[in-house]
Amino acid sequence: MNNSVIFSMPSLHRYCRLFGLAFAAVLTPGVVLSQQVPSAATRLNELGPENSRLAQRVGTWDVVETVWATPESVPISNKFIAERTMVGPFLQEIIRPAADSAGTDFRRIYYLSFNRVEGRWKYVSLDTRNPVGLMPAASFGPSENGSIILLFEPFAIAGSGTDVAGQMLRMDETMTQQDANHDRAEERFRMADGTGSMWLAYRYEYARRHPTEGSSFSGDHLSGVRAARGPGAYPPRPSASRSWPDSAIGRKDEMSPSRESN
Repeated sequence: MNNSVIFSMPSLHRYCRLFGLAFAAVLTPGVVLSQQVPSAATRLNELGPENSRLAQRVGTWDVVETVWATPESVPISNKFIAERTMVGPFLQEIIRPAADSAGTDFRRIYYLSFNRVEGRWKYVSLDTRNPVGLMPAASFGPSENGSIILLFEPFAIAGSGTDVAGQMLRMDETMTQQDANHDRAEERFRMADGTGSMWLAYRYEYARRHPTEGSSFSGDHLSGVRAARGPGAYPPRPSASRSWPDSAIGRKDEMSPSRESN
C-alpha cells in the first residue's frame, strides 16, 4: 500500500495558495508588513493636528496691510484680498489687490506647513513688489504663547535711492489666530547698520469674508493704524491665541528678520 499522502483537489488548491504566500513573504518580507503598517513617510505626510488646524483658515479674507518703512516713518495702510487654499499639507496664501483697486497689480504668495519630522513650522514666500527673491523661514520649535514665530534668512534690500544699497536685513514674523475669523501677522526688521535697532515694519490684519458661525471677537481687528503701538518701540509679540495648537514656533530673544515685504 502506498503511504504517500493523497490530497483532494480543494485541499491541494488551498495548500498551494498557502505555500505561495509563505514563499512570497520569505522573498519580500517587507511586503506583507507594509500592507499592515504605513511607512513613517506616509504617516508624517498626513495633516496631523497642526496642519488640520491650519486647514481651517482656508477661504477668502480681507486684508489691511500697514507699513512703516523706517522707525520714524508715518504708517501707510493698504487694503487687499487674500485667497487661502490647502495644497497637500501646505497652506497657500495669495494676496492681491481688489478688483476695483487703482494700484499696481502684484502677488504676495506664501506656503506654510508644520513639518512633523522636524517638529517645527516651515515657510517660504515671494512678493512681486520687491526684488528680494524667495524668502525662506522656519520656527525654532513648535509654538510660543499660541503664536507662530518665524525667523527668516538674512537678505539684502536694494534701497530707496537710484544706486543699489545692498543693505543686509534680518526679519522675524509672528502669526496669530485671534479667533475663527480674524488673524494677524507682524513683521519686525533689524538693519545691519551698526545700531542694532529694530522696529515693526509690516502688519497684516485679516478678516474672513464669510465669517464662521458662532465665532466671537472683541478686539480692534482691521483698525488700520494704531498710534498706541507705533514702530519706534520694541513691539510686543501678539497675545496668546486659542486657535493655534501648542505646537507653533518659537524663540524668545534671537530674531532673524529678512526683507522689505514678506
